[in-house]
Amino acid sequence: MEQSPQTPRTPEARPAGDESQGLFPWRFMARSLAPAFRLRVLLLAAVGVTVGAVLVTPPSGLVPGPASSGVHLVSWGGAFEGVLLTPLAYWRWLTGAIAGLTLAPDGGILGVARAVGLVVWWSLVGGAISQIAAADLTHRPPAALFAAMAASARQLLTRCLPLLAVGLAVAALMIPLWLHGLAMRVPVLGVLSALLLPIPLALAAVGAVLLVLLAVNWLILMACPAVEQTDAFDATSRAFAYVTQRPVRLLGYLLTALFVAAPISLASSAVAQALSWVALECLPAVTTDPTPADRLAAFWFTTLAARLPVIVLAAYTWSAAVAVYLLLRRDVDGVQVDELDPRA
Repeated sequence: MEQSPQTPRTPEARPAGDESQGLFPWRFMARSLAPAFRLRVLLLAAVGVTVGAVLVTPPSGLVPGPASSGVHLVSWGGAFEGVLLTPLAYWRWLTGAIAGLTLAPDGGILGVARAVGLVVWWSLVGGAISQIAAADLTHRPPAALFAAMAASARQLLTRCLPLLAVGLAVAALMIPLWLHGLAMRVPVLGVLSALLLPIPLALAAVGAVLLVLLAVNWLILMACPAVEQTDAFDATSRAFAYVTQRPVRLLGYLLTALFVAAPISLASSAVAQALSWVALECLPAVTTDPTPADRLAAFWFTTLAARLPVIVLAAYTWSAAVAVYLLLRRDVDGVQVDELDPRA
């Protein structure tokens, strides 16, 4: 009996000009610049960067430094000194600051508390930016400033619980290695401890892998509640699944985000340098004994001039994270990038 030829299955037809297609969807990623340059987003980023810097470094980082022939008006802020102006550097600063505060030998409970505060703070501010960016990227009216903050506050546990849970799991996996180190200091247990060393090392390696995965998909995990009406468990499973199932796509999208960020990095850095030069020429040099007026001027100079590139890149990074999440969700679940969760 003659069989009819089978028609090959083809993917769903997409518009020829779909800007979200391909491994390097630069046009769709460039759309994330629109929410990043909204005034409300820049205000959120400015507040986030300023308070975040205080959590990482003592408030003394905002006071004027000694005058040196009028060259230095203020400290540029130790938290951002030497940062390369890319979203990757912002992500490295954020994750590095949290890890540094947690693991610092002299940090103690205060260091852990500051690290948790930094996580909660950026989950709140970054979540608000993500709310606005998600609406913009899906062609919906973006929320107002306080409405976005209120929505982010309602989702704060959804964003923070996965980070704290994975952090506690990593700490638990590191405990055997710490106990092993104590046992090796006991002469009677030294040889036995050395023989059993591969076991705590393997557990610590699992913890390190979880920590790396968490650092990689943290921003994507933050973007998930802005798009989906979800809980902490679902947000965690989605973020880890998207990162592990489409690693090549993720790499392509991240490279595209860095490419799109290059012009704004250069422009914001140039504006900051020009603003700094004008301020140094117009404002008086600060003495070694600054007055309250000097301190207030230093605060505004540090916030509006020295940290301008970081503020712009923080706004863009959180917006780009939403764009990457929408693209990965499209690749894994087949949901178009202009569709929000119907339960939202």
